Formats: sequence, structure tokens, C-alpha cells
Amino acid sequence: MRTIWFALLAGLAMSLWGEERGFASVDRNGVLRWNDSGEEVALFGVNYYAPFTVDFAGIARKGLDHKAVMRQDMAHFRRLGLDCLRIHCFDRQFSREDGSFVENIHVELLDDLIALCGEVGFHIVLTPIAWWGGKTWVGDSAGFSDVYPMRQMTSDHQAWAIQAKFLKAFAEHRNRRTGKRYAEDPTIVAFECINEPLYPNDFPDSEVTAYINTLADALRAGGARQPIFFNSWQQRNSAAGKARIDGITGSYYPTGLVAGHALTEPVLGTIHASTLSPDAAVAAKAKMIYEFDAADTPGAYMYPALAKLFRAEGVQIANQFQYDPMVLAGENGNWQTHHLNLVYTPQKALSFAIAAEAFRRLPRGGRYTPAAEAIRFPPFLVSVAGNLSEYVTATHYYYTHTPQTPPPDPAHLEHVWGYGDSAIIRWPGTGAYFLDRIGKGIWRLQIYPDLFVHTDPYSGGNDSKIAVLPTRHPLTLNLPDLGETYTVWPLPAADTPVRASNGTCTLESGDYWVTAQPTRPSIPDDPLPPYIAPDKRDDTPRLMASVPAQNRDTIPIPVTIDAVFAPRIEASLTSCDTPSFSRITHETLTLQPGINRIQPHDRTADRAFLSFAIKEPGQAPLALFPTAQTRDVAWFPAVPFRSRWRTLDLDRLSTLSDGLTCRPVKEGGALTLTWNGESGRRPICAGVRIPCTFTDDTPYDAPPVIRMTIVNPTPREARVEVGFAEERGGLGCDLYLPPGTNSVILSPGNLQPRWNLKSRDAFRWTKVNSLSLLTGAWLWKNQAIGEQRITLTAFDMAPAQAGLAVALCHTAADWNFLDPRPLCQAWYPASRSCQVFDDRGRPAFHIETDGFVGKNRPDSISWKVRCDGERLAAQFPETRTDTAIILHARACDPETTQLEVVLVNRDNTPWGTVIPLTTEWQDIRIPLDRLTFFRHWKMIGNPGLPADLKNTIRFQFCYGRWLYPETADRQHSLEISAIHLEGEPGPAPLPRKATP
Repeated sequence: MRTIWFALLAGLAMSLWGEERGFASVDRNGVLRWNDSGEEVALFGVNYYAPFTVDFAGIARKGLDHKAVMRQDMAHFRRLGLDCLRIHCFDRQFSREDGSFVENIHVELLDDLIALCGEVGFHIVLTPIAWWGGKTWVGDSAGFSDVYPMRQMTSDHQAWAIQAKFLKAFAEHRNRRTGKRYAEDPTIVAFECINEPLYPNDFPDSEVTAYINTLADALRAGGARQPIFFNSWQQRNSAAGKARIDGITGSYYPTGLVAGHALTEPVLGTIHASTLSPDAAVAAKAKMIYEFDAADTPGAYMYPALAKLFRAEGVQIANQFQYDPMVLAGENGNWQTHHLNLVYTPQKALSFAIAAEAFRRLPRGGRYTPAAEAIRFPPFLVSVAGNLSEYVTATHYYYTHTPQTPPPDPAHLEHVWGYGDSAIIRWPGTGAYFLDRIGKGIWRLQIYPDLFVHTDPYSGGNDSKIAVLPTRHPLTLNLPDLGETYTVWPLPAADTPVRASNGTCTLESGDYWVTAQPTRPSIPDDPLPPYIAPDKRDDTPRLMASVPAQNRDTIPIPVTIDAVFAPRIEASLTSCDTPSFSRITHETLTLQPGINRIQPHDRTADRAFLSFAIKEPGQAPLALFPTAQTRDVAWFPAVPFRSRWRTLDLDRLSTLSDGLTCRPVKEGGALTLTWNGESGRRPICAGVRIPCTFTDDTPYDAPPVIRMTIVNPTPREARVEVGFAEERGGLGCDLYLPPGTNSVILSPGNLQPRWNLKSRDAFRWTKVNSLSLLTGAWLWKNQAIGEQRITLTAFDMAPAQAGLAVALCHTAADWNFLDPRPLCQAWYPASRSCQVFDDRGRPAFHIETDGFVGKNRPDSISWKVRCDGERLAAQFPETRTDTAIILHARACDPETTQLEVVLVNRDNTPWGTVIPLTTEWQDIRIPLDRLTFFRHWKMIGNPGLPADLKNTIRFQFCYGRWLYPETADRQHSLEISAIHLEGEPGPAPLPRKATP
């Protein structure tokens, strides 16, 4: 009887254990634990979107099989040692207006992805409601998120019921691959109700809690056995802490989002606290980071530091946003600010693999101390100087670049993952490699292909940015159990081995067995994931070059060139005087890959432009750089300007008027326009449209450079929109013209799409039919237009040539730290930005925000400007860089009375002040010794290097609600055109301002 009893107990225990295996729950202390073992959960992975939105569309656009793509990427996730995925499901794509669940291709792919995760021991976090998307991201859809704005969705009880219906159906959905309902599938480790919910202004916490409970209860009504988490977006921790949920989710983007270009300055010191920093309101809830990234950062040192921070904050699940499917990663056209893929970002991917190890090994609730240069927490190390992440133990040797730490004993190593050279492997390729021990004297070697980055991966667009190359390199291994005459067996055939001599052989990228013996081995079962890499390799000649934005006129310009398959590199060096471009000289140089130093012959020039070509001797160019698509391209006239007045048909010009009058007068070869506002109506728009054609004697298939001489005879500023139209739309820009004669140079980079033109590249200069000169309320915003007059006295054009621009500085005062172009390419929430011109004809950055109070309004807006003060100090050693900077700026709205200016040192200490603005352009003097350490930024705990341009890595500007407490609900806009150094005494210094 006792035997039967114990057998029954054992059977019951096994049954219960089997039911609980793979599930997790949260204990009374807010710790997420595995039910079967009681151990703490620690899962680290990525967000992944092949079943939905832009990634789904991108894969479809290429005509590829989504399921095959997911299997490829899953092999990479396994290769990197990850164990978790998170998806916020784009509910628009598989729901109806009433909350019904729609079975379609997106759900089928989600089923497949969950099944794939289960097959390889991964877990997945599902967020059933995303809301985000709309037609831009998901095409036509008819879900409940298409009906309700998010703030109504979170506050309208009728919308609550619709979401509850959908969530219940979501949990009840039976996976067609596994046969399990989502609610009962242990592969799904947790549900997160909704992604980043927004609430109406002054929406009470009690209602937020009720909303959370409604969603959580709906999942439980669907049978969900998994823990239920809720998103901490908009800092509603107090409400979430009182809700019937198991955990809370947060995010962290220490480098911001959508800079529009790669951030190459050191950013380790920006890591200090996520949105899940300790909060008593949610102390009893488990913690998950649903999204994080070092956005726009190509460096390979951030991820382990982020893993350490998250563990210190008690986080148990963390998922980066977002991993690029391999088939899309060469373009990075989906979420441009993020770029992570094993093939296309090998060093970052290795850093991420090291972070996964750190996340699993580090204890929850440790300590994180911010640092700017390096953090060592054995067996891990991150270092800015070496672009390095390391993980070094007796058996594991992982590194993202030449490691600082040698392996303790090579004889005990089992895994060597890396990039570049180390004591164990020398490999000159630019892909990652993985060397894993299978048995004594038997290793598996996977080498990923070489890459050539020919366009900034963070610049946006769906064009190719990275090429995969067909190359071979010498490989040297130094492992005791392989010796110097090891044999390499290519997979899958393994029939044509390569024998090493003195530890070295020559290989291309691929999958191999490496054996100490020269005979074909009997390989045991190999648990490693398959080798997955692009089949197509590109041997097109390619070139990438970079030059400094500015250089002292007496010092040779350093030109850095990367090139592949390049028999000969020629450079065209053009020297110009600006802004007139009346003197243009060209030189042809032969350069080599690497750093070249060239000196323009014309040292009186204001600017140099460089363009490059790969050529066969005596042949036409094989490749050109830059092209019109290059992010940093600058345009200049290939020849001096030529008058094009006769292309403008002044006799057939037409006027248009809406609440404003425009009177054109043609006299003596000039066109004068006078605008007057009509009484009783708000001035809207008025101007002229002048028929024109540019196809008579000069071909303009490529964009031209245009010079317009415009006289403003009045004592006040004039504001005019210049536009060029063809049948599909137009290009234009806004001009702010101070009194006097203005010589305005319009290059292709100044002109932005207008009038429904889809992109700048879609514009056809050979089809131009009119030039327009307009003014109106959108230019003057809240200011009265009054009378305005301009005279167009010259209209000149020249064929444009693309190049990389270098400003030649004759004195330290010529050095301008501000380049408006990258600022205009960046993203600012609820704001608009563009390039305009200042009162001296220089390009300026314009930004405007529709207030800081109300729906979809940010509390503040900030932007960053790179600083190369160290180069300035080196080239002008007689000039002090610790006295003052001069900011040329103005407010465009009278209410925009102040601007915060901060200098961030290389140790990431911020030093700043608040400066006054007026609606007139002015030079604002900011003494560096009067800047205050901004402790409230919480970037570094204590003041480090004092404010000094030699130590500054960036300027940061910010404006927001706290600066304008009385007018925060109104539009605020400003413009900045220059940041200069002043070493001599100037205007009275600004008053020192205290900071919190």
C-alpha cells in the first residue's frame, strides 16, 4: 500500500512539475522566478518584427519567404547566445473595429515565430496592442486602433471593452503550429498589455489603474497563466503599482533617438538610469526593459554597460530595440536609428552577445557607477578607447576588438568569439568569427563575410548602405590542441581540406571544422546553430572618404579614404571663394587608401571641395564619391555662374493672392515685388509665379546651383519662399532677408520637397516650368507682415558638382562649430526643422514647436552639435579655447525669450547656462568660466573637467516648458547660424545662473 501511495505521489509531482515547466511567476517580493526550479528569471534578447509592419513589408518587397527569413534570423539569435524575443504586435493588422481577432498572414507568422522559439528553448514576450503605425507603417488596415486615438483608447470606457474583447481572444488563440493556446504556452514568458500608452491631460491615477485592471483581467479571462506586465510610459508608476498586474516595463535610450547620422563621439558616460530606476510605488512588481538601445551609435562598448545598469535596477528581462532581419540590414531602412545584425554590424553584435552573458551572470540589485571612459567588472570590460567589450574566463574569450586581457590558459578555452586580432586568432577580415570546441582537437569555425560601409547606416532611406564582399585572408590560430599544421574542412561537404603551415592558412568566410589531425574526422553531434550569411557578394569598386568640416588654411587637409577593388583613386580638389564663387580652381590628385594630407594651392580661398573617383588607368570612372545620395554631400558650381535672366519669362508672370496683395514692377532688368496686407483679413499668402525653363542651352539633368541677388530696400527683414515647380511637385526653401543687398546661393541641399513632391530625388530639373516668390503667414507666424518689398536684380545658374566641403579658416574666429545640415535631418518630437539663412547670408538651423502644453506636446526639445575644439586648439595653438564662445542666434517668436546652452565634456560632465534671446539676430557672448555644472542632468555624479572647448565633445541646446512658464502653450521657434570662439574681451558677460 505504501508503495502504491508513494507511486501516486510521485506521479502527481511529475504531473504538476510537467505542467509548471517553463512557466514563471512573481513572488511576494516582486521577483520573477521559474515555477519548476524557483530560480530567478534572467532573459536577454531583442525586439523582432518580421511578422509585422515595416519589416514585414520590406521582406515582401524583396519577394522573400517570411518564414525562411525568420529561421535565418533565429539561427543568428542562437549564435549570439540570446534567449528572449519581444514583439509589440501591430494589432491594426489583425483586428477589426469591434475588437474581433482576425486570423491572417500576420498571425500565421507570429504562430511560426513562437513555435521556432519553443523549438530552440527561447522565450518570447508578447505585447498584443501596439496602436502605433497607421498607413505609413502598416498600409491599409481596419482595426480598433484605426478608430480611436490612443488617448481616447486609454480613457474611453467603450474603447476599454473593445480592447478587452481583443485581448481575451488573443490569449485564447490556438497556435496552428504548436496546437497550444497562447494562454497555455510556456514559450510565452509574459504578456505586456499595451505598448507605450498615452493618457489625456490630467487623467487621474484611479482611472489609469482601472484601465490597467481591465486589460489585465481580459488576458486572465482568456486563460493566461503567464505573468502580466504593464508599460510605465508617461511615468504612471503610482497607478501601475496599485493595479492587478505582476510586473512593470520600462525603456532606455541614453543617446536619444534619430540623430540622422552616426554618433561617433564617446557616449559611455550617458548611461545613468533607465525609466525603471528604483521607485517605491512599483517595488513589489517584477521589472522588464521592453526596449533599449544605444541608438545611432556604431560603437561596440555600450551593451554590457547597459546590461550592468539594468541588473543594478532589478531588471529580469531586457530586450533591445530592434534587431534587423539579415535580408534588410544592409539598408537599415526600417527603424533607421537602430542597427543591429550579426552580419552587418559584427562588432555591435559581439558586444550584444557579451551583454547577454553579463545580464545572466550579474546579480540582481548590484551597483552601477557611471563612467565616461571604461568600466571593468570582471570577467567583463568595456572601453571607449579600444571600441571594446570583453568577456574573459578560463573557458570563454569574447571581444569586439583587440582585447586588453589575455586568456588565462589557452589550453582550457572552449569558445573564442571575436573581431580582429588576439593572442588566439589573427584574422584581418571585417566580419565576426566564432571558434567553438567540439571535442579534443576538433573545433567548429564560423567566419562571417567582410563588409564595406559606403553610406552612413543611420542616415535613413531604403538604399544600400553596406556591401558584402568576396574576399580571402590569411588565418592564424594559436591553440595548443590544434598545433601549427591543423586542417580546415569546409562545410557542408568537408571534402576539400586546407592544411595550415606554421599556424596559418588562407580562407574565405564560411563554415568549417578545424582538426589537429589531417584525416577526415568522425564529428560528434554538433549542437551549434547553422552558419547563415548572404549568398550574394559584391565586387563592385567602392570608395568612402571623409574630410574635416574645417581646417586652418596653412595646414594640409587630412583626407581619409577607404576603398575596395580600387586600381587607382583620383581626387578632384576645387578651391572657391564664397559666397560669390567668382574664382574657382581645380586640381587633380592621385591618392591612396588611408590618410592623405593635401594642401590647396590657393590659400586665400574660403572653401575647398573634394570629390573622388576609382579609375582604371586611362579609363572612365568605375565609381564616384560622393554622389547625390551621400549624406554629407555639399554642392558647388563646377564653373563660375552665368546669368540666366532669359530663362525667366517676366512678361508672362502671374500673381496669386489670398488675403494679401503683391504688386510686381519690371524695371531696368529687375523685378520689384511689394506686398501689403489687406485690412479685415488675416494675411495668408501672396506672390508671383514666373514661367521658366532650364533646357535651352545648358543641360540640367543634375541639379544646378542657383544664385539670386535680392535687394531689401526697407529697414526691416523680408521673408520669402523661393520655389521651383514641375508637374509632380516642387522644391523650395525659406529666405529671411535682412536690409540691403543679399547674394543668396541655393544648392540642391538647401531645397526641400514642397507641394506634395515625394522626395528630392523625384524632382526633374529638365521639367521645371516656373519659379515662385511668395510670402505669407507661415513665414511670419504670429508676427504682422505689414509692408514688405524686395527687388530681384540677378538670377544666375551653374551646373552643380558634388563634393565634400572643408571650410578654410584663416583665423580662429573663422571656425564655426555649427553645421545646420545634420540638425535638419534629425527627429524632434512634435517639432519642425529646416535650413534657412541668417542676416549675413549664412546657413542657419530653424526649429519650431507648437508649444509644450497639451496633447502630443513634449515638455522640452533638445539637439546636439558636435564639437571639434581639440582640432581647433591644435591648429591655432596661439588661441585660448577656455574664454568664451559666441552664439549667433535669434528667436522667431517673441515668446521664445531664452535658450539653454550646455557644453558636454569628454568625461560627460555637462556645463551650461541659460541665455536670453530677442527676435533680432545677435552675437551672444557666453564666457566658459561662468558656466555651471548641471548636476540635475545626472550624467556624472561629480564635476570633472572644467568647461573648455579642448575637452568638449558636443554642445547641447534645449528649450521647453520650464523656460517659458507663462507662454508654454504657445508656439516657440528660434534659429542658430554660428558657434564661434572668442579669445579677446567682448561684451559684458552673462549673469551667472544657479541650477538645481
